Amino acid sequence: MDVPKGRLLKVACVISLIVAVYLDFLATSMIGLWISYAYTIVLGLISFWNLKKGFEILFISFLIIPAFDRDIISTYTVDDISLYYTPLSVTFSGFALLLYNLFFILIISFLRSSNFRVKKVLFLPILFPLFLVFILIFGLVFGISIGEYVEIRHILSDFKFPIVLFGSIIVAYVYRNYFKSSEDFNNRLTNLLILVCYIYGIRTIVFIIIDLILGIPKLGWNTDVVLIAPVLFSLILIKNYKISYWELLLFILAMIPNGRGPIISFIICFFVYAIIKIFVQKKLSPLYNSIIALFILSLSFHLILPKINEPLYNFINFKLSFFQNIGSGEISASPKVRVYEFYNIHSENEDNGFLGILLGKGPGGFFTYKNHPIDLVLNESDYSPMELSIGKYLRPHTFLNYFYLKSGILGLLCYCFIFLVVVIISFKKRSLTKDFLMFPYCFLYAPLGLLNSNWRVELMFLTGIILLSIFYNYEEKKHMVCMDGSPKYT
Repeated sequence: MDVPKGRLLKVACVISLIVAVYLDFLATSMIGLWISYAYTIVLGLISFWNLKKGFEILFISFLIIPAFDRDIISTYTVDDISLYYTPLSVTFSGFALLLYNLFFILIISFLRSSNFRVKKVLFLPILFPLFLVFILIFGLVFGISIGEYVEIRHILSDFKFPIVLFGSIIVAYVYRNYFKSSEDFNNRLTNLLILVCYIYGIRTIVFIIIDLILGIPKLGWNTDVVLIAPVLFSLILIKNYKISYWELLLFILAMIPNGRGPIISFIICFFVYAIIKIFVQKKLSPLYNSIIALFILSLSFHLILPKINEPLYNFINFKLSFFQNIGSGEISASPKVRVYEFYNIHSENEDNGFLGILLGKGPGGFFTYKNHPIDLVLNESDYSPMELSIGKYLRPHTFLNYFYLKSGILGLLCYCFIFLVVVIISFKKRSLTKDFLMFPYCFLYAPLGLLNSNWRVELMFLTGIILLSIFYNYEEKKHMVCMDGSPKYT
């Protein structure tokens, strides 16, 4: 696997500095709004001029530009979240500006490909979003028939996952055709993923410096465990890549958690990594070393973080109290909200009969707490001011609750099956020498994508690319057979 570390590091340093300054000093003002529009237009022009370069910039932009301020308190307490302006937070008709760049590249791809053919390798992955759209349309008709509250922007927003998934699969297919082989395609995507990780790590350093200079530490550094952890553990697992100490430091900085969700995601990813170590590589000593390293990192976290950012340290400890509460048999407020969401969604779907269970309430559907009232005072850390004011809740917190509400059992199973396919194919065609993108990365990403792709548009985009990639790899490997009939890769 060819990774030009030096060049990627230089590019990451430049991007990290520019993005950090933009996010901290410009995105909170109207200047950030105009920059977001200008960036969208410029990216559209680049894509028109050079489709390959436009896709790569779009890929990086999706993964490094946040939708929310890194100061979590402002996210929870400010009524109008749109006061934070980035291409991923500024929306039009319920879709972020970067999504319009995706749609633009999609249109260009069709217009410039007069001989565009839907090959088998493309047909299979696009079945997932198309089937989900089919379910949502039936659910919408059913929701209207039972008198469900419907508003067009909420309907469009609930079609976001299959639309983004479909669009990213198509543009990834077009992008793949710029390369002679899937190996070249995989190497390029691998380099882009590593570049994203470098950017996150260096940007964390810049944010720490900004906080220390201003003397106003914020409750977060825009780190991302879901994006970074699968890359890190994959690089540790593959045999032809050696992680240097400075790289490891950047990966660690890029994954500093700012809540319970990232911690759980890291634990899941480490657990999957341990399974690969034990049952695929059949090596225990590196796993012991990893556990020791985690212990040292945890100790360093408790010693160093309070001196750098005490509010963040206290916030993380507050979130970690969730695990202590589980041990004592108590459920804290945030998990309780999610549990009661499911109770009420299931109860209201049951009230609507068999079709309610099968299709949910459709796009734009909502649930209430009438059937199972919750003994908590809900606030803006739970739902939007609009939802709280009308007592109708459109955005459940977990993928389970969300898809069960919007698309019933059918939609939920379809969503889960997407990630199950990623796991099955990546494991079936596993290789720890060549195919970083196929296995172990896809295998490690799948459970984290399952938990988070319903609400994070950048993960919807990444999931589509991963789907296309694994099907391409799968189809190519089926035909790459030696003269004696044995597989080329084992």
